[in-house]
Amino acid sequence: MANEINISNEEEFINFLSKIDNEEYLKSTVLKADKLSVSMKIEGDKFNSSLTGSLIKALADYQDKVYHIYRTQKYGPSSNKQLTEEELRALEIKVEIRPGCTEAVLSFVKDIIPEVVKNMTGQEISNTAIAITGIVVGAWALKGIVVPTITNAFKTKRKEIDAKIEIAKTEKEREYLTSIQSITHDAIEGMRSVANGLAVTAPERIAIDDKPITTNEAEKIADEMKKPRRPPKSDGLPDFYTVQGEFRVLNINYEKSVTLMKAEHIESKVVYDNISLMDGWMTEENLKILKDAQERDPIWFRIILSRDGRSKNFLKNIDVNSIGKKD
Repeated sequence: MANEINISNEEEFINFLSKIDNEEYLKSTVLKADKLSVSMKIEGDKFNSSLTGSLIKALADYQDKVYHIYRTQKYGPSSNKQLTEEELRALEIKVEIRPGCTEAVLSFVKDIIPEVVKNMTGQEISNTAIAITGIVVGAWALKGIVVPTITNAFKTKRKEIDAKIEIAKTEKEREYLTSIQSITHDAIEGMRSVANGLAVTAPERIAIDDKPITTNEAEKIADEMKKPRRPPKSDGLPDFYTVQGEFRVLNINYEKSVTLMKAEHIESKVVYDNISLMDGWMTEENLKILKDAQERDPIWFRIILSRDGRSKNFLKNIDVNSIGKKD
């Protein structure tokens, strides 16, 4: 029997967020999304029952994240299919500007489940359930701008999902976790867009759900919720080394600004491409030796590899004095 959940407070949401990477839990849960709203009250000389361009753009970015969450989950991340007018209406954030002050009340997906689930297959319903989860998670992400326990829960869950994807045992498990990773990322990026919009707009006073926040605090949230960059994986190779031995010359390319060679190292079976033949230093005799060796018997030489500082790829040059001269 399905477990019906209607999240109404911070504790219930954090408990739900902690379990969204459990596929069986999410499949057995019916998530109610009615009466889900976020209030942003903004005060200052520039604000009188209206929003500035920066904040409008931030909310538009957030709306795009909502559409992206739903479209990629229902139709697949590589699909070009557009949302229907019915879906767009159901997913549209309603912004109410209260007279006498600038208070934007964002209402979310009030009737989305009955609107979009009818006539769906079982798999479509499953995918849509993940999309609904993403939209609800995105709404609570906005609340997290002023609630540290929510932002911390998002950070923790992002790390947990990344780690689980790394050790996923099946493609099905990896596919599900990647879906959850995607909606979590979109929710956090939506939070960052709105927090940054508030910081740039710089009103005198801001309150989200009646909880005050300064522009500096909003800017800090936008910055600290950036996804940490992973250090590049080390290939275990030094920045400078040589490979020598017998090579089979596979191809010599004269079409580039420098002559390049592709060769297979006989002992290791490693193929090295784009080996510069050092045109300025290559003698006609040595070049003839390489040409004659192409697709024939292996020939001995040494190549010098040095890591490029920007791309971290290796530049490969032949040692012109080593050709055919085995030590």
